[in-house]
Amino acid sequence: MPSTSAAMDVGSRPIIRFLLTRLLLYGYSIGVTSSRAIEKATYDNVVFRYLAADQHPDHDTIASFRQEHLEALAGLFVQGLRLCSKAGLIQLGSIAIDGTKMLAKASTRHSVSHQKLGEQEQYWKAVGGWPTLPPAFGGGWKRKLPYPGKHSL
Repeated sequence: MPSTSAAMDVGSRPIIRFLLTRLLLYGYSIGVTSSRAIEKATYDNVVFRYLAADQHPDHDTIASFRQEHLEALAGLFVQGLRLCSKAGLIQLGSIAIDGTKMLAKASTRHSVSHQKLGEQEQYWKAVGGWPTLPPAFGGGWKRKLPYPGKHSL
Protein backbone atom coordinates (compact mmCIF):
# COMPACT_ATOMS: atom_id res chain seq x y z
CA MET A 1 0.00 0.00 0.00
CA PRO A 2 1.49 3.39 -1.01
CA SER A 3 2.20 6.00 1.58
CA THR A 4 0.14 9.16 1.73
CA SER A 5 3.01 11.29 0.46
CA ALA A 6 3.39 9.08 -2.63
CA ALA A 7 -0.36 9.21 -3.27
CA MET A 8 -0.33 12.99 -3.13
CA ASP A 9 2.31 13.18 -5.89
CA VAL A 10 -0.04 11.59 -8.42
CA GLY A 11 -1.89 13.97 -10.75
CA SER A 12 -1.52 17.68 -11.21
CA ARG A 13 -1.95 20.48 -8.70
CA PRO A 14 -5.51 21.68 -8.19
CA ILE A 15 -6.22 25.02 -9.83
CA ILE A 16 -7.68 27.63 -7.50
CA ARG A 17 -11.14 28.81 -8.62
CA PHE A 18 -10.39 32.49 -8.38
CA LEU A 19 -7.41 32.03 -10.75
CA LEU A 20 -9.72 30.49 -13.33
CA THR A 21 -12.19 33.32 -12.78
CA ARG A 22 -9.45 35.91 -13.35
CA LEU A 23 -8.32 34.16 -16.52
CA LEU A 24 -11.84 33.95 -17.93
CA LEU A 25 -12.79 37.55 -17.09
CA TYR A 26 -9.57 38.97 -18.51
CA GLY A 27 -9.81 36.72 -21.56
CA TYR A 28 -13.36 37.85 -22.27
CA SER A 29 -12.46 41.50 -21.75
CA ILE A 30 -9.78 41.36 -24.47
CA GLY A 31 -11.70 39.04 -26.82
CA VAL A 32 -9.97 35.73 -26.02
CA THR A 33 -12.88 33.37 -25.38
CA SER A 34 -11.54 29.97 -26.41
CA SER A 35 -10.39 27.75 -23.54
CA ARG A 36 -7.55 26.48 -25.74
CA ALA A 37 -6.43 30.04 -26.50
CA ILE A 38 -6.55 30.91 -22.78
CA GLU A 39 -4.47 27.83 -21.97
CA LYS A 40 -1.90 28.79 -24.62
CA ALA A 41 -1.86 32.38 -23.33
CA THR A 42 -0.82 31.17 -19.86
CA TYR A 43 2.44 30.06 -21.50
CA ASP A 44 2.93 32.93 -23.98
CA ASN A 45 1.31 36.06 -22.53
CA VAL A 46 2.83 37.73 -19.46
CA VAL A 47 -0.53 39.08 -18.22
CA PHE A 48 -2.23 35.68 -18.42
CA ARG A 49 0.80 34.09 -16.79
CA TYR A 50 0.60 36.59 -13.90
CA LEU A 51 -3.16 36.12 -13.49
CA ALA A 52 -2.71 32.34 -13.42
CA ALA A 53 0.08 32.64 -10.80
CA ASP A 54 2.41 30.85 -13.22
CA GLN A 55 0.09 27.84 -13.34
CA HIS A 56 -1.11 26.42 -16.65
CA PRO A 57 -4.62 24.99 -16.37
CA ASP A 58 -5.69 22.54 -19.05
CA HIS A 59 -8.27 23.73 -21.57
CA ASP A 60 -10.69 21.02 -20.34
CA THR A 61 -10.42 22.43 -16.81
CA ILE A 62 -11.13 25.95 -18.08
CA ALA A 63 -14.08 24.79 -20.22
CA SER A 64 -15.68 22.72 -17.46
CA PHE A 65 -15.24 25.55 -14.93
CA ARG A 66 -16.92 27.93 -17.38
CA GLN A 67 -19.84 25.52 -17.91
CA GLU A 68 -20.33 24.94 -14.17
CA HIS A 69 -20.25 28.66 -13.29
CA LEU A 70 -21.67 30.28 -16.42
CA GLU A 71 -24.38 32.36 -14.70
CA ALA A 72 -22.07 33.55 -11.93
CA LEU A 73 -19.39 34.54 -14.46
CA ALA A 74 -21.93 36.43 -16.55
CA GLY A 75 -23.12 38.36 -13.50
CA LEU A 76 -19.55 39.12 -12.47
CA PHE A 77 -18.71 40.38 -15.94
CA VAL A 78 -21.76 42.69 -15.92
CA GLN A 79 -20.72 44.02 -12.50
CA GLY A 80 -17.27 44.76 -13.88
CA LEU A 81 -18.76 46.61 -16.85
CA ARG A 82 -20.95 48.70 -14.56
CA LEU A 83 -17.99 49.61 -12.35
CA CYS A 84 -15.98 50.66 -15.42
CA SER A 85 -18.94 52.69 -16.65
CA LYS A 86 -19.29 54.51 -13.29
CA ALA A 87 -15.57 55.27 -13.31
CA GLY A 88 -15.91 56.76 -16.80
CA LEU A 89 -13.61 54.19 -18.40
CA ILE A 90 -16.20 52.92 -20.90
CA GLN A 91 -19.52 53.99 -22.35
CA LEU A 92 -22.26 51.38 -22.38
CA GLY A 93 -24.80 51.24 -25.18
CA SER A 94 -26.83 48.87 -27.30
CA ILE A 95 -25.70 47.05 -30.39
CA ALA A 96 -28.23 45.41 -32.67
CA ILE A 97 -27.19 42.73 -35.11
CA ASP A 98 -29.49 41.56 -37.86
CA GLY A 99 -28.78 38.12 -39.26
CA THR A 100 -31.04 38.43 -42.28
CA LYS A 101 -29.71 36.60 -45.31
CA MET A 102 -30.41 38.22 -48.68
CA LEU A 103 -29.72 37.12 -52.21
CA ALA A 104 -27.14 39.40 -53.80
CA LYS A 105 -26.19 39.94 -57.42
CA ALA A 106 -22.56 40.94 -57.19
CA SER A 107 -21.45 39.96 -60.68
CA THR A 108 -19.80 42.52 -62.94
CA ARG A 109 -22.89 42.38 -65.15
CA HIS A 110 -25.07 43.68 -62.29
CA SER A 111 -22.54 45.98 -60.62
CA VAL A 112 -22.53 49.70 -61.31
CA SER A 113 -19.73 52.12 -60.52
CA HIS A 114 -20.24 55.22 -58.39
CA GLN A 115 -19.79 57.39 -61.48
CA LYS A 116 -22.43 55.43 -63.42
CA LEU A 117 -24.88 55.78 -60.52
CA GLY A 118 -24.36 59.55 -60.62
CA GLU A 119 -25.04 59.59 -64.36
CA GLN A 120 -28.24 57.56 -63.88
CA GLU A 121 -29.37 59.90 -61.11
CA GLN A 122 -28.81 62.93 -63.35
CA TYR A 123 -30.73 61.22 -66.17
CA TRP A 124 -33.76 60.46 -64.01
CA LYS A 125 -33.79 63.98 -62.59
CA ALA A 126 -33.72 65.37 -66.14
CA VAL A 127 -36.69 63.27 -67.32
CA GLY A 128 -38.94 64.06 -64.40
CA GLY A 129 -37.97 61.83 -61.52
CA TRP A 130 -37.63 58.20 -60.70
CA PRO A 131 -40.27 55.76 -61.99
CA THR A 132 -43.02 55.04 -59.47
CA LEU A 133 -45.08 51.99 -58.62
CA PRO A 134 -48.15 51.10 -60.73
CA PRO A 135 -51.56 52.23 -59.39
CA ALA A 136 -52.39 48.71 -58.15
CA PHE A 137 -49.46 48.97 -55.72
CA GLY A 138 -50.25 52.44 -54.41
CA GLY A 139 -48.30 54.46 -56.96
CA GLY A 140 -49.10 56.16 -60.22
CA TRP A 141 -47.43 55.63 -63.56
CA LYS A 142 -45.31 58.53 -64.72
CA ARG A 143 -43.54 57.77 -67.94
CA LYS A 144 -41.87 54.55 -68.93
CA LEU A 145 -38.49 55.71 -70.16
CA PRO A 146 -35.64 53.26 -70.59
CA TYR A 147 -32.22 54.41 -69.45
CA PRO A 148 -30.04 54.85 -72.53
CA GLY A 149 -27.02 53.21 -70.87
CA LYS A 150 -25.71 49.68 -70.62
CA HIS A 151 -27.25 49.08 -67.18
CA SER A 152 -30.93 49.59 -66.54
CA LEU A 153 -32.62 50.25 -63.24
